[in-house]
Amino acid sequence: MKRALEVWDLQFIPMYSQAAAGSQSKPELETAFICHFQNHWFCIRNVDGEWYNFDSLYPAPEYLSQFFLSDYLDNMRGPGSNIYVVRGTFPRDWPTDKNDFG
Repeated sequence: MKRALEVWDLQFIPMYSQAAAGSQSKPELETAFICHFQNHWFCIRNVDGEWYNFDSLYPAPEYLSQFFLSDYLDNMRGPGSNIYVVRGTFPRDWPTDKNDFG
């Protein structure tokens, strides 16, 4: 995962490491998280100022408020889970067409 993100000049940093200390108290200041929970990977991403959980187990991205983002990440912490902060310059172009997938 780390090497795949490096191709796009993105960093993959364990959330509870010294390098990502600020994200523990103010996760809303980050842009994205990649989560590994019970052998399943998914990402949580800020899109145009709003947070979404992009979990393939859901039929569409799930909206997360800033308060719930912090709570959600705190509740995921524990055995069998890892959370990574993704930092760097993210693409700014978004598809403009709407479809049935949100």
